[in-house]
Amino acid sequence: MNRQILALSLSLPLLGLAGYAPQAQAFTVNGHLNGEQAFEDLGVTPAWAAESRIGGQSTYEIDIHDADWNVTQNEFDWVNGAEYNFSLTFDGSQLIYDVAGVSVTQTVSQNNFSDLLIRTTARQTGDSAEVKNLFLSDANGSSAISETSFFGCEDASGCDYGNSSQYLQISDLSGPFTLTGTSVFSWEGNRPEQSKLAYQIKLVEGDDPQPVPEPASILGLGVIAGCASQLKRRRNG
Repeated sequence: MNRQILALSLSLPLLGLAGYAPQAQAFTVNGHLNGEQAFEDLGVTPAWAAESRIGGQSTYEIDIHDADWNVTQNEFDWVNGAEYNFSLTFDGSQLIYDVAGVSVTQTVSQNNFSDLLIRTTARQTGDSAEVKNLFLSDANGSSAISETSFFGCEDASGCDYGNSSQYLQISDLSGPFTLTGTSVFSWEGNRPEQSKLAYQIKLVEGDDPQPVPEPASILGLGVIAGCASQLKRRRNG
């Protein structure tokens, strides 16, 4: 009988652990937003953005910048129609953005980001920007993302700032993460300059991650409760 009681007391905390363990929530792909007004309607202010763009003869092509345009930058020689692998990593204190081996790094004060908004833009006729082959890993898991962010300008007269972009929104991120993918810039005629062909990965600050109770602590409490119950029964008997 004592062995049965002891086994029961040990099983109870395991059942409790299964019943009360927090359930991990995977990130969510929310779909597309077309144009800047749709983005503004979200009512969010991204804390940081990683950017690739067609620059100029004396300006940068890869950067990480904040909302006040404090910029960490590097140069990159884009080839028309070429595909480039990129990655954006947040390790808990730094953002590391790499495009085909060229990288920039920025230390940030945020310790969690909730949303990624991948924005593509093109403002000259025949130009296009595409971000595809996405794969995201965060504290809750990893998954390929079939959706892309793409914008092609068919007629520059209709590609002003407000109407020349598409956003792909990913939300419910948790903890450190790595986003990888492939980008393509294509243009017709003269090479665009000064962000007329670009993409950004905008990062929205999230709430502080909540600590997860240690399983060992929960198990220990359950064992203590079970032993106390067994001793009480012996005294009453």
